Amino acid sequence: LESELQEVVVLPRQVYQQLRHQLREAPDVEVLFLARVHTKQVPVSLSQQRCDDLSWWLVTHQDRIHRLLDLYRPLGYPAIQLLVRPGERNFVELADCLVGPNSGYMLSIDYGASFEALGHSLSVDPLSDGIFIPPVPQELLQDLPDCYTYWPICAGRVDWTTFVDFTNVAAAGEQLGWRTLTYGPQSVLEHISRRNVTMG
Repeated sequence: LESELQEVVVLPRQVYQQLRHQLREAPDVEVLFLARVHTKQVPVSLSQQRCDDLSWWLVTHQDRIHRLLDLYRPLGYPAIQLLVRPGERNFVELADCLVGPNSGYMLSIDYGASFEALGHSLSVDPLSDGIFIPPVPQELLQDLPDCYTYWPICAGRVDWTTFVDFTNVAAAGEQLGWRTLTYGPQSVLEHISRRNVTMG
C-alpha cells in the first residue's frame, strides 16, 4: 500500500465527505472527481467502542460460527468470511419500540438468506465482501468509472445493497421477547396471501 501512495494526495475521510457534499451542486464536476479519485478499502483495527457494539453479535452467533469452522476446516479453507450487519438489530429494536408493550407482528420482506448460507457464499468467494451494486440505468452511469468493478468507486452516485441475514434478525427479536413464526424465500408470500391474518 505504501508504494501505491507515492506521489498521491491522501484525503482524510472528513475532507472527502465535505468535498462530496459541496460537489452535489455541480454533478458534472462530481463525475470528473470520481473518475480521477481512487478509493481504497484499508483494513484497520476496531476501536473499543466498535468491539463493544459487536459483542452481542459474537455472543449470539458463537455456536453457529463454530459449526461453520468445523465444516470448512476439514475442507482446507484457511478462513471463513462473515459480514456483520448491526443495522439489522437496530431495525428490530425500532420495530419493538413502535409496537410497544402490546402484541403485534413484524413482517420484513427483503432478499436475504440464513446465517449459514450467507457465510458459505462469502467464504467460497474470497473476493466478495457481501456488498454489491444492483442494476443501474445506463444513462446514470454516463462518464462515470466502471462502478461494478469495485463498489466504493461511485460512492453517492449508485445504490449499494447486501443480503439480509434473517437468522440475525430473528435472533435480535428473540432477545427482545419476540417469537419467530417463520422466515423463508419471498415465494412464501404466495402461500401466505391465501390466508387471512387476524391481529388482536
